[in-house]
Amino acid sequence: MPSKQTDDYLQAGFKLTKLFMRMLKKTVLVFVVITIMLLQALFEAVGEKVTNASSAENQTQNNQNYDEYLLQPGDQLSIKFFYNPNLNEEGINGEGIIVLPDGRVSLQLVQGVMAAGMTVKEFTNLLKEKYSQILEKPDITVIVLRSKQKVYVGGEVEEPQMINLEGPMTVLQSILQAGGFKDAARHSKVIVIRHNVDNTRQIIPVNIKEVINGTDLTQDINLVPNDIVYVKEAYF
Repeated sequence: MPSKQTDDYLQAGFKLTKLFMRMLKKTVLVFVVITIMLLQALFEAVGEKVTNASSAENQTQNNQNYDEYLLQPGDQLSIKFFYNPNLNEEGINGEGIIVLPDGRVSLQLVQGVMAAGMTVKEFTNLLKEKYSQILEKPDITVIVLRSKQKVYVGGEVEEPQMINLEGPMTVLQSILQAGGFKDAARHSKVIVIRHNVDNTRQIIPVNIKEVINGTDLTQDINLVPNDIVYVKEAYF
């Protein structure tokens, strides 16, 4: 028969065992919590990196679209010189300088520069070239404030209409401004009818479905004045 001293040892052992198990559970719990926090921080960091990369890609795409905008007579431009603000061209009341009917603009120090028919990027480079004869490494930005040009959006859109080109506009932007797609619209079968300078017409197929799901953002091309955007029906 166990003695009282033995019973005391056993009870002390049980207590130590319970204490150890409690400490072990707390240690495991702390470890699990720390692991979850680290994983959460890792996922957030990766998510932020992906989001930033996506935003940068979208911004790059927007900049490319803007650079490809084709200047036309009637466009109102703001021209800024980063290192020489005294040469900025803002027009009256900041409404911009107008591309004249002959396609030219008159600037300080440089007169009669042809703008019509050039993209924003091409015109910017031309100004840099001309002002480099006067300034050292001119840093110039051309901004389209307002455009007098129009495009036409029809077919399976909610509100077929003529849209003023207030600066650069893509195919998808024009469709959204026309109320978006109808239920019967075929997103992968959009066409842009473009009038060329030689009076011929060019048919440009555009797959807006690939733009929306992000597989090919280059499909969302920039429109030029007098483009016709037509959205086909799904059963065609």
